Amino acid sequence: MTGKESGEDDPYAIQARIGEITAALGDLRALQAKNPGSNYDSRFEALYSERNALKEKLVQIKADTDHASAEQSRLDKIFTVVDGIRNRPLDWDEQIVRQMVECVKIHGKDTLAIRFRFGVETEASLIE
Repeated sequence: MTGKESGEDDPYAIQARIGEITAALGDLRALQAKNPGSNYDSRFEALYSERNALKEKLVQIKADTDHASAEQSRLDKIFTVVDGIRNRPLDWDEQIVRQMVECVKIHGKDTLAIRFRFGVETEASLIE
């Protein structure tokens, strides 16, 4: 969550309001049954519109939450891998390096240009 949840973005508050609207619709239906000649269409329309808008908002909040959870899960996996690699010595495989590197040029006493077979060229400094 983003930590900025207000009442209008709180899914529990939205669900509670949907419950209130559903109860109000039931009361309005009962009132209409008692007074069949009265016109309650505008009230019904307002309540249904608000309920539908709140349901759509709940769907959006759930989608946003699912997306944030998926992102956090991916980040957790990345950090786990990085932590596992951090203090392990890397194996140098001369054959793989020779297959990947096309050319190494010396540009000066402290700079190398390395061109890889797949077309990328990079400069590396020998001084850290």
